[in-house]
Amino acid sequence: MVNFSIAHRLLPLTLESPQLVDAIQIYCTVWQRDATEAYDYFSTNAQYPHFRGFVVYVGNTAVGVGFGNQTLPGQWWHDRVATRIGAVHPMLQQAWLLSELAILPDYRNQHIGSYLHDCLVQQAAFPTLLLTTQMSNHGAQRFYQRHGWRVLHSGFAFHPGQSLYRVLYRQQKATFAIPD
Repeated sequence: MVNFSIAHRLLPLTLESPQLVDAIQIYCTVWQRDATEAYDYFSTNAQYPHFRGFVVYVGNTAVGVGFGNQTLPGQWWHDRVATRIGAVHPMLQQAWLLSELAILPDYRNQHIGSYLHDCLVQQAAFPTLLLTTQMSNHGAQRFYQRHGWRVLHSGFAFHPGQSLYRVLYRQQKATFAIPD
């Protein structure tokens, strides 16, 4: 375990940024995916409106990645969730999706995930935030509950035979104008 007091930095994530390689490596390690699949996932999300992403470094080691974007009809996640809760559900209107928040196992439980979460949430200038997490991932369930997330849908599989996912939401407290 590494102590979070070690110098850390948060760098923006874009498809053009040098930290993209580190972000993909973290994603592949945490979720056991291959790099091509991960790159496709990142590049698709990075093209959506209001994409914001960061990579967290402890010293010179990339330890976490997080990103999100506005969720709209026609996007894969939005359309699947809309089939469960209804396309006109108020939570799907003017919402920002926290698509990814992944911390390498050796760096968990050191407030790095909270730091990354809070930075992403501050960047999301929308009244509603959404995410999904596996129902079997009890650590993530507790993490998001501690950070003010509530259950919107108790769970469904995105693909037949896959793990069940829970849809969570969080209302923003600040008053702001919705970005164009």
